[in-house]
Amino acid sequence: MVPVRRTPPPRRLRRPAPRISDLAPQIAAVRHALAVPLLPRPAPGTRPEEDLERAARIIERRFDLGGATHLSIDDSPTTTAVCDALDTVGQTARAGRLRDLLVDSARRFARLGRHLPAHEVSYEQAIVAPLLDLLGDAYALTGDAVFHDAIEERLP
Repeated sequence: MVPVRRTPPPRRLRRPAPRISDLAPQIAAVRHALAVPLLPRPAPGTRPEEDLERAARIIERRFDLGGATHLSIDDSPTTTAVCDALDTVGQTARAGRLRDLLVDSARRFARLGRHLPAHEVSYEQAIVAPLLDLLGDAYALTGDAVFHDAIEERLP
């Protein structure tokens, strides 16, 4: 009989759970990596201003159709990147409206706590990142502690 060699279980690190303030640089780096490539590459045959206009219209239409009640991957970082670009070209009022819509959506999800709508829970493996993005961006825009607390509640 050949002896069975057992491997010891992995050692667990005993560290406190990270706080959102500890993760801010990493979250910013990920957000930047996801959002930046969306704007500098113009579509063939178009000007960057046309691409920005198209991106802003798509985001506005998403909110018009009730998109504030849904979590979409990369939606919040993309919206904040488009708002920053709108500010750069002098469309500050439009950028402000989009930011307000984004913050209102975050407030809605913060109020729901762990009681997310059924249409989101069905895809639960895909809602964590968009929800944390949304809450993190709302916190960055407003500094409102309700968003910080909502992030802390959702981080393991």
